[in-house]
Amino acid sequence: MHTLSLNIEDSFFPHFKAMLDALAKEHKIEIIEEYDYENHYPQSVVVNSIEEVRLRAQNALERVNAGEFVTSQEYEARIEKAIAQYKTDSSSFIDEAHYAEHVATLKETLTKKYAHH
Repeated sequence: MHTLSLNIEDSFFPHFKAMLDALAKEHKIEIIEEYDYENHYPQSVVVNSIEEVRLRAQNALERVNAGEFVTSQEYEARIEKAIAQYKTDSSSFIDEAHYAEHVATLKETLTKKYAHH
């Protein structure tokens, strides 16, 4: 077997990950490194004081009021649009037997992505 290290564009990553997961289940590839997000996270999410929590909450409210976040309806529309686009883009190389699995993986990934915006 060969080993390969890649940098993948953020917008393409959900599609790529879904393909890798399918290949791993078919034993065509082996994913040898999983990133430990639970123990490795950006320092920007670490909170050191109650005052910092208050400041971040105030900043978040200001961003919401400025329209930087989407409504739950817009969020759902974005998820559905991404899934529809994924189905269109990937229909030529993913068979129907694996489609539902890929959509579930994509929806989970997009949910994580948009939940932070």
